[in-house]
Amino acid sequence: DLKRLFSSAPEQAGNPTASRFLSRLRKEARRAVGTWTRERQYTIDQVLGDMIERCRMLNLRLRGPEDEAKRQFLILLTVQTMHYLHSGRHRLYL
Repeated sequence: DLKRLFSSAPEQAGNPTASRFLSRLRKEARRAVGTWTRERQYTIDQVLGDMIERCRMLNLRLRGPEDEAKRQFLILLTVQTMHYLHSGRHRLYL
């Protein structure tokens, strides 16, 4: 899913990295997805952190306008958060 939203193609090398873009968006994304899903921001942040790390590993970059990437990413993060919760892989760390 991240590869559909972002790109590792050489022609995108001049674009901002996806990991940096998502890091800047992190606080806003946690709040927005938390509002929609009523899930804890801690849980959303875990999913978001995994996605940022994956973007870094794949060397992904923005492929289009930031506002469109932001909209699409918020949808993707919501879906991934719900999948994470319903897969039973979430744990509450104390």
